[in-house]
Amino acid sequence: MPHQVIETLKGTKIGASEKRVQNRFCVKLILAAAVSIGLTSVTIKPTYSQGGSWEQLSGAATDIGVGANGSVFITGTERSDGGYGIWKWTGNQWQALPGGGVRIAVDPSGNPWVVNDRGTIFQWRGGSWAKLPGSATDIGIGANGSVFITGTERSDGGFGIWKRNRRGWQQIPGGGVNVSVGPSGTPWVTNSSNKIFRQRDDIESVMDVIRSVLPPSVQAQGGSPAQGGSPAQGGSPAQGGYPAQGGYPSVQAPPSVQAQGGNSRLDCQQLWNERNAILARAGYCFKTPRAQAVFGKGCFAPFGKLSKAEAAEVGLIKRQEALKHCPVS
Repeated sequence: MPHQVIETLKGTKIGASEKRVQNRFCVKLILAAAVSIGLTSVTIKPTYSQGGSWEQLSGAATDIGVGANGSVFITGTERSDGGYGIWKWTGNQWQALPGGGVRIAVDPSGNPWVVNDRGTIFQWRGGSWAKLPGSATDIGIGANGSVFITGTERSDGGFGIWKRNRRGWQQIPGGGVNVSVGPSGTPWVTNSSNKIFRQRDDIESVMDVIRSVLPPSVQAQGGSPAQGGSPAQGGSPAQGGYPAQGGYPSVQAPPSVQAQGGNSRLDCQQLWNERNAILARAGYCFKTPRAQAVFGKGCFAPFGKLSKAEAAEVGLIKRQEALKHCPVS
């Protein structure tokens, strides 16, 4: 009889997810109760249909991000320079990280990316924050490593949408206020009208074009969903520029950098940042305190080796710095 009850429990399907009972302790516990009242079979009727119950964790948060490897980060509720404190879940408690932010996402390797209240974008890299070029209002990262942001320049539907590539940010059509990314790298966006969009792949877009030239009698066969468009209703929004540069949060930038003012100094600072951001993406090993304070130490593959296009861009920036008599660093 006990063996028969165990086999019955092991084969029991729970709810829509059809999750089998596998916890041996629970099986033994239920078995003991069944045997004690003379039952030879048991049917489990769960109180929920999918997944499990909600578990409340300690702490409080304003945003949360989870990486493909299960790493969990939040922005808390206590104000910090840059927005709110940043915390990592260790499995039983929250561990504080330096800095502050208002939006957070986590890449597949478990590194958080943060947007602070100035719109500045940071990536946790090698134990410190590396500032990235551009500016954002929200950020999302897919399980395949695809990174998308909503920028800070107004666009029809909210803010411009940008995708991260090796050289920086590439704008894609549409506008939105919130962005998340699917496991295969597909961005999902809500816009300022609370409408929901996902980016369609090339095959779907081609099929839309084919359907548009078919006669109505052919289009009607089988039915196709009403055509949408980009998140900015009615077509693509007017193109903006490169995401506006944000400032340095005081938690990362040394006072000597923050204190620099004046248009000529600011121009040089921007050029310096753009040049070193290219090197940072290529894993350059930074040695100066100034660069390490902004980009971290770096030193990861390909260790500063640039493509021809990147090398040409760095060369152009250096020539601009020379023309403006910028300090060499």
